[in-house]
Amino acid sequence: MNPEGVELQGKASKTYHQLSICDLQEGVEASVKGCIVQLTKRNPVYDTCPACKKGLDKEKRCPNGHNFREPNHSMVFNCVLDDGSGTISCVFFGKNAESLIAYPAKMVIDKVNELGVEGFVKLKEDDLLGMELLVSGKVVHNTFSDRTELIANNFQQINPIIEAKKMLGKT
Repeated sequence: MNPEGVELQGKASKTYHQLSICDLQEGVEASVKGCIVQLTKRNPVYDTCPACKKGLDKEKRCPNGHNFREPNHSMVFNCVLDDGSGTISCVFFGKNAESLIAYPAKMVIDKVNELGVEGFVKLKEDDLLGMELLVSGKVVHNTFSDRTELIANNFQQINPIIEAKKMLGKT
């Protein structure tokens, strides 16, 4: 499914080699082309320290002891990608998350307050389920969820018509 030798430029001109999901291993940095098949039902906005960008504890305190008036609102969005060889949980942070779901963090807060987390995820299902992406990032093992995840450094939406033409050699 994934053409050999395809590379995607990421942060700081980093080169990612495209791999199939079944070939991913912890610690590898790679690109994966896949289809979003599931959205994770969790709150996509969390509070962070304006100084160090770390997530706050339940009492809204910085783990590094920084003092601040108002926290920053950061985004995290999880989905499952399928490339035909397997599936992997894919995690988008910050601007990548905002770009994927096409809402800034402040708007997401309002939508989650209005609809609840499940209602917000349901709203985004129509836009995101079935979307083809090329995602580049690092494969990690999440000890909390005990699963392998791809932490997205960047991504791009794939146009299925253009991809079909490439496969047929008509580009």
